[in-house]
Order: sequence, then structure tokens, then C-alpha cells
Amino acid sequence: MGIVIRQSFWSSIAAYIGVGIGYLNVVILMPKYFTPEEIGLYRTIMSTAALLAPIPLFGLKSSFLRFFARNTEKQNETLVFLGSIVFGLLSAVLIGLAVLFKPMLLNFYSEKAAILNEYLWLTLLLIFLTGCHSLLEAILQAKKDIAIPSFIRETLLKFMQASAVVLVGLAIFKVHTFLVFQSAIYLILIIITFYFVSRKFNFQLSVSREQIQESNYKEVFVYARYALLSGLGTVAVIQIDQIMISRYIGLEANAIYTTAIFMAVVIELPRKFIMQITQPVITEDFKANRLDKIHDDYKKASINMLILGSYIFLGIVVNLPNIYTIMPNGDLYRSGISIVYIIGLAKLVNMVFSTNGEIIVMSNYYRVNIFLIASLGLMTIMLNILLIPRYGIEGAAYASLLTFFLFNLFKFLFVKIKFSFSPFSKWTIPTILLIPLFLFINSKFSYAENPWIDILVRSSALSIGFFLFLILGKPSKELLNIIRSIFKKIGLTGL
Repeated sequence: MGIVIRQSFWSSIAAYIGVGIGYLNVVILMPKYFTPEEIGLYRTIMSTAALLAPIPLFGLKSSFLRFFARNTEKQNETLVFLGSIVFGLLSAVLIGLAVLFKPMLLNFYSEKAAILNEYLWLTLLLIFLTGCHSLLEAILQAKKDIAIPSFIRETLLKFMQASAVVLVGLAIFKVHTFLVFQSAIYLILIIITFYFVSRKFNFQLSVSREQIQESNYKEVFVYARYALLSGLGTVAVIQIDQIMISRYIGLEANAIYTTAIFMAVVIELPRKFIMQITQPVITEDFKANRLDKIHDDYKKASINMLILGSYIFLGIVVNLPNIYTIMPNGDLYRSGISIVYIIGLAKLVNMVFSTNGEIIVMSNYYRVNIFLIASLGLMTIMLNILLIPRYGIEGAAYASLLTFFLFNLFKFLFVKIKFSFSPFSKWTIPTILLIPLFLFINSKFSYAENPWIDILVRSSALSIGFFLFLILGKPSKELLNIIRSIFKKIGLTGL
């Protein structure tokens, strides 16, 4: 697990450079140069593309992660060739269905967000481009390379998007041009990712019948069918609330919601990187029947993600008044403060339950995960339909929190029953209790007039508190070793 934590930690550091750019984009640039309706339009287009992208992907991303470690190189080359054909065919089918049912699609947003109907073609193009990029990413991740795809997706993508916003601010781009330019950004990402993939993987432009017969394509595509349902359910949980808000309330409400969502999403970044490198490791451990190692990694991932997630959560919420003060037109978005708290807690729930979903997916019980995720997706849709008209954007946030908790609880119980695994340790509850403790202490100090100085003071105090917790309590050997290595490099020893 040490190598997992180290790789994930440094990948997280690289990604947080992208987060810094993202915050500049979401908190400063877009509120300054875009109206809330324009931000809502942009977010809804991107969310719709993300929601539908799993359909042409057909579970291939998960299949690559599961089978690459088991296959020979030749089998993997055949798998990628066949998968690319499937992706192209399903993309064509999706576009055809969109054309056939266009009147029905146009009616979906007609009441509160009719302008979205003008960008149906762009949404379809982005579905195809994001799918292509995801396939290439999956190959790198299956090769246990998470640094390059993380840099491309989390840093380079954010930089190009922020640059496009600046071009709008300089009146070089209009908002329409900015939206269309998103497709060019993803095309650039595809080209760059393809270059790095081609250095590690030999693409085949054709395969023989013998190669197909020698591959395990039948097993792969049976698994892919289940992974497709899993992908749709997972993305529905993440994206459906934004789409429903635009449908039921309007684009301005979605701008407020998604701006708050972005602040909360960064809490889960450490989990994302740990999962990227852990999935192929779990696959190999199951293949070698190293169940004790899987259980040990399960616990270590949980406490590490909880510590990192709690630190980031507190760093955000104690500074929320300052963030909205700094934000241009911040009063228009301030009603999203409660959303940050609710979604932030949902992300922490996801982190403390650790790799339960990955353990199920990479085991022989992967079909159970499909059932759970499909149920979760349906639950999310129903709760959003029920709560958004009644409680507005807070209803969408509570729907996410409830579904995340129930989903993880069911997965935890299944893993506990089937494998006798538990992600919790003696440090789980003490780490959780740090959250109300720091929030209570924070409430005793009023905010300074200068938001930048106040952010510096509160963030420094929080960092010192977590540093002392790690050093004195030693809840995580992995994080403590990283701190020691950093101190050693700058000439400090003795920890």
C-alpha cells in the first residue's frame, strides 16, 4: 500500500495545481465575465455529455482495468482494437437515436432552459470526444500510469478552459465561441494522450481471426455489459442533479449549485487518485489470492482518505465566507454555501468507506455492484425529482448525501459478509471527531476585514492542527512517511 499512497499523493499534488487553476476559473474568472445563465448553460452542456458518455464507452474503461493485468500483450492489443470498433458503432447509434428522437429531446429543457436546445449537436460531439479521451486514459491507467493522465485531465484541461474564459473576458471569444471551443480542447487532449499511450502500447489497425479466437473477448464483453450499467449509474449520481436543476428551476440556479459543487468536489480528489492505482493492484491480488493484503490495503486506504478528505473539507468550509467575499458578484452565488457543506459530507462518506466498490468490482461478485449502482442511479433520479421542486438546490444536495450513504452502507455490508473485510480502524472515529472540533473552534473567531489575511490565518491554524495530529497520534504511517521524506529533502530531521 505504501507505493499506492506515494503515487497517489504526488499525483494529487500535481492535480491540486489544476485545482488552483480551477478555483481561479470557477471562483474568479467565470463569475466576473459570465452571467449566471451563461455559466449554467456551460455546466449543463458538459454535465449532459458526461452523463451520456458511458453509453458508447460500453463499460470498456472498466474492462481494460480489470483484464489488462490478466492478459498477454497480444490479447490486450486485440481487446483495444475490438473495443474501438464497438465504441465507434455505439457512437453512431447514439447520434442516430438523437436525430430520430430530436423533438422529444428538445422538449426536455423547453420550459426553463430552452437555449440548451441550440447546442444538442455540441453535446453529441462532446460525448464522442470525451469517450475517446476516456478510452486512452484507461489504457494508461491499466498500465499503472496515473501521473500522465492526471496531469492532462486535472491540470492541462483546467488551464485550457481558464484560458478560454480569459479570451471571453478580453472580448476575443464570445460565449458561443467559448462553448464550441470546448470540443477543440478535448481534441487536443486526445492527441496528447494518444502520444503517451503509443509509447507504451502497440495499437493494431487490424487483427486476424486467430487473434480474436485466442483473445478472451467474450468474457471481456460480458463483463463490459455489466460495467456499462455500473458506469451509467455512477455518472447519474454525479451529474443528474445538475441536469434536473436546469430542467426544474433554470440555468441561474444550476450556476449557483455547480459553483458550490466544484468547491466540494476537490475534497474527493485524493480518493480518485488512490482508486486509479488501486484497481489494477486489487485485480492482481485477487488473481494471486492475497486476500489479507487486500484487507490491509482496504483499511489503510480508508484512514488515509479520511484524513486527507477531512483536512480539505475543513480548509474549504472554514474559509467559505472569505471565498464568497473574494468572488466577483459573490452575493449572487452565496446561497450555495449550504451546498458545499452537504456535498462535502457526501464526499467524506464516500472516502471513509474506502475501496469497497473496487473490491466488489474486481472480485467474482462484480454483478452485485452493477445491481447496487443501478439501484443507486434510480434512487438518485427519484430523489431529485421529489426534492428539487420542493426544496430547490438544497434538495438536490440532500439527495446526493442520502444516496451516497445508503450506497456505501450496502457495499460495506456485502464486503463484510463475503470477505469479512472492514475499512474502519481505531483511528476512524477520532479522525471524524476532528471535524466538529475544528468547526467549533473556528466559530469562536470572527472573520477579519481582509479575506486574504483571514484565509492565511485560518488555513495555517488548521494545517498546524492536522500536522500535530499526524505527528503525535501517528494514525497513518504512509502519510507520516511522506511528511518525513519532505522534511528530509529540506534538511529537517527528527520526526
